[in-house]
Amino acid sequence: MASAAREGFSGAVAVVAAAQGSADDEFSRLRGGFHPLLAASHEQWDDLRRLDSFRRESVSNLSRDLRSPLTATMACLETLQTRWQGDAARAADSQLLETALRNTRNAPGMVRTLGHLAQLDEPDLQLRPMKLDLGECWTTSRCVLPNARAARAWP
Repeated sequence: MASAAREGFSGAVAVVAAAQGSADDEFSRLRGGFHPLLAASHEQWDDLRRLDSFRRESVSNLSRDLRSPLTATMACLETLQTRWQGDAARAADSQLLETALRNTRNAPGMVRTLGHLAQLDEPDLQLRPMKLDLGECWTTSRCVLPNARAARAWP
């Protein structure tokens, strides 16, 4: 009965299964087919849990590991920008440098978002409910309706 409980069956099912003796009857053969199926399902579920844990951990590590190289790259680019500032011979290089700096400055935001994604995906995340003034959210968001007529006509 303990092995049936480990396999996901209740005690009543285990007693009925033990009471039926013959290995040739239909129920025994059916039970014999379900046990491997249940074992395979448990194994697949465990694999999925391990893969999901690995995915969460990888996203978190990637987010953390990208911060240092991005900071170092930005420091180097800003140093070059300071050195080349006002140098007419470096005008074309300065344009490339501006593009590189702009893209490098955008990257930490994406890395932060990746870190937030990893945190949101944690199974032990506790959400904190809070009161929200929807009127304030509506007027301060980018979803403000373009004119008053559209606002009145909107259901």
